[in-house]
Amino acid sequence: MSIHDFFGSITPYLKYDQRAAVARTCSLPSQASFLIPFSLPLAIRKGSEVATGENIIDQGSFFSSVTGTVEGVEPFTDMEGALFQKVSLSVRPDEWTLSARTEEPFIGHPLLISCVDRDPVEQNNRFVLVNERPSFYSGLELLKKKSGHHPIFLTLLENDLPLIADLPTGLAETTGVPNRYPAGLPELLLERLGKLGRPTEGCRFLNADRVVSLAKATTTGQQPVDTTITLSGQGLPSPIMVTVRLGTRIADLLRMVPVIVQPEDRLIANGRFSGAVCYDTSLPIRPETRSLYIQAGHEAARFGSDGCIN
Repeated sequence: MSIHDFFGSITPYLKYDQRAAVARTCSLPSQASFLIPFSLPLAIRKGSEVATGENIIDQGSFFSSVTGTVEGVEPFTDMEGALFQKVSLSVRPDEWTLSARTEEPFIGHPLLISCVDRDPVEQNNRFVLVNERPSFYSGLELLKKKSGHHPIFLTLLENDLPLIADLPTGLAETTGVPNRYPAGLPELLLERLGKLGRPTEGCRFLNADRVVSLAKATTTGQQPVDTTITLSGQGLPSPIMVTVRLGTRIADLLRMVPVIVQPEDRLIANGRFSGAVCYDTSLPIRPETRSLYIQAGHEAARFGSDGCIN
């Protein structure tokens, strides 16, 4: 692909990574932290004892993914200027409390469930399709019972369609998309359904890994406390799918894998194309964390202090 092609009329052809990913589970961290929006009043303070699954805010719900002691609460501002309360805890083995589950906001609407990942370096949804189909189907059955007459649409890469040959009849209407970024972006998936004449008004979007989390939470009666992310890039010959406890600090995750990020490398969260550089590895893994990509230092663009673009 030439520079002329990229800036001209030809769309760059970027395939989603379909190499077999190595699965790994990280141990429980000794420290954890949560970022809670500043507008939400906390039900805990420094010195409070917290159980896994306990709701730690007074209005709404924010469930602790660990058991431990609150070591501190401090204000935190992210790169976009949003204000949070950063809650830090020392962690000990899980002691569960079963808090009341909130009603899922997508019930009572058409559902678009994607098995296509948002970024070419991510494999979260495809990993579910390849390795956790029984749990995925159980989640679909649960959603089908709750959705009533509302349709469920399932999108996946065209060459992955044989993987769901055993999909129970009537669970979902399947649609294949080309193995070409950015086909997996939610807005493009909805646009594709609309062009096929499917009803998309009020349609809610779910990733395949969220469906599996719902199935497991329903089976166990416990809040989801783990998440699986894609780790790839410099120092890794192939992608790794890492299951890690929510609240684990990024630095601790990298140490447990283990993988070394050199000072000149860049750590990019949530995809090379739609993500952002992570400069602070003390930040926690959050429910919205999908991937970490290590960009080698020699690949990273460097910016000077002058205004020249040459």
